[in-house]
Amino acid sequence: MIDFTPYFPFSWTMLFVSVLVVLWGLQLFWFWKSHASGKRKAIKSLLSSWLTLVLIAFLLQPNWQTSQSSAPVLIYSDKIPKEKRDLLKDSLKVDKILAKQDYNQEGNPVYLLGQDYGMPFLQSLKGKTIHWIPDIPKGQLSFLEWKGMIRQGEIQQVSGSFFQSDAAKIELQLNGETIDTQELGPSQTTFQWEFTGKIPGKNEVELLLGGERLGAIHFFVQEATPKNIVFQFGFPNPEIRFLTQYLAEKGEKVSSTTQVSQSLDVVTATVSKDSTQLVITEVSQLNNRKIKVALEQGASLLIMNLSAPSREIPMINKLLKTDFELESIGTGEQREIQNGLSAFPDRFVSKMGQNDLLEGAFAFQPTGNSKIGISLLEGTFPLLLQGDSIGYNKVWDQILGTMAVDEETNWNIPQPAFSHTLNRISLNQKNGPDEFAVLGQDTVFLQASLINPLSASGLWQPAESGWISLNDSLDTYSYGLAEWAGLEPIKAMSAFLKASKSSTPAVATVMEARKIGDWVWLVLIMVAFGLVWLEPRV
Repeated sequence: MIDFTPYFPFSWTMLFVSVLVVLWGLQLFWFWKSHASGKRKAIKSLLSSWLTLVLIAFLLQPNWQTSQSSAPVLIYSDKIPKEKRDLLKDSLKVDKILAKQDYNQEGNPVYLLGQDYGMPFLQSLKGKTIHWIPDIPKGQLSFLEWKGMIRQGEIQQVSGSFFQSDAAKIELQLNGETIDTQELGPSQTTFQWEFTGKIPGKNEVELLLGGERLGAIHFFVQEATPKNIVFQFGFPNPEIRFLTQYLAEKGEKVSSTTQVSQSLDVVTATVSKDSTQLVITEVSQLNNRKIKVALEQGASLLIMNLSAPSREIPMINKLLKTDFELESIGTGEQREIQNGLSAFPDRFVSKMGQNDLLEGAFAFQPTGNSKIGISLLEGTFPLLLQGDSIGYNKVWDQILGTMAVDEETNWNIPQPAFSHTLNRISLNQKNGPDEFAVLGQDTVFLQASLINPLSASGLWQPAESGWISLNDSLDTYSYGLAEWAGLEPIKAMSAFLKASKSSTPAVATVMEARKIGDWVWLVLIMVAFGLVWLEPRV
């Protein structure tokens, strides 16, 4: 099939074609009214028609699709040594190998060696089968990610991996003090840390490998709104009393209710009359009407103080329409987990739609607008009695951070976000997302999700690096291309390949556009004019 891509704008092209057609018609009329012989008239008419046809074709620029064989091609980026290129060419059995600046859309599949390609080049590969062969120096980060914005008290998670084979220690430091550390080696090149975001505003921690600084991890902590938490128990044991005091000291709005009989509740402390956001209770209280009402209104539910998990978990599943499942991992009456805590000799089975913490001693499952969590811990207050308030805080920060109900507005800005690079941001808002976000001097338009009407996302390309305000009340960070050396092109390649998987896969035969080259047009036009000029002189 032949298509046309006019040399000039369409309206101008049509005007020029019309002029040429009129001139051609006048020439034919003049030729056939002349006194030349019939043979001469025919030759003049043919040459004039050929010249007019060539000029009109040049103006319309015809092109067509041709099928190209699926011969693979290996493309290499800058700084790839020739020895490595030749080795891969032989191992992949690829006949054609090209530098990225010499590539001209031929071949399929395409093997990309290295990662310094840039988005314009990657976009030109749309429709082809792409295989990426990274070229990452030993000791360089190959992946790094954390949350760019969290709530106060929420768990920040930093995860990444290195391309290296030598043993080394990786550290996370705050103001020169080590937060956490991990030993890496030939069989362990990935790392993951979790810590609580406590200080509202701009936060910065440093990542070090073998004592050498790799970069700074910037994130913003939004000041938390005090949550309304209700304790509903038949009898407040020491675990409950210590937890109530801990939450009150954190600034949460705490209410404690003791059920002394089936028809009588005793409220021992009331701090707020706001709607309940989290109910902490035990199995014997699950039939309490107040708990059912709180769940219907979107509150989360944390169940603790179990006595016989193997019997109580099925009961909880039946009452709350959940599907928690236990597996036995010990023969004794309890098992030791992190920080000296003890739990029942069971753990939750990992399932889709559920999350677990503390070596499987705690799990939660979203149900509608609520979260149902169950703890197998036998008690955490002994940590306080031993003077380990840090360990106690860490345990409950993890549990309560996962059980917290969603805020009215929740931003998700994965980091690191690089300047002059497209970065995806998303927003979840209970009353429906805004249509745009203002980041510094940029306005990012958000497109609503087709699956979740409360969510929207957009692409942000910061023009500068450093802290950038978000909607004049929050902040996020943009990294310069020189920061986190080598990570930006890897992230760009990964994002492109991830997006390509959702597009239409390439077929074995690739259709490519073909057109007449400029030199061919020049020769055709010169020959046509030359024949018209030469004919009267012969």
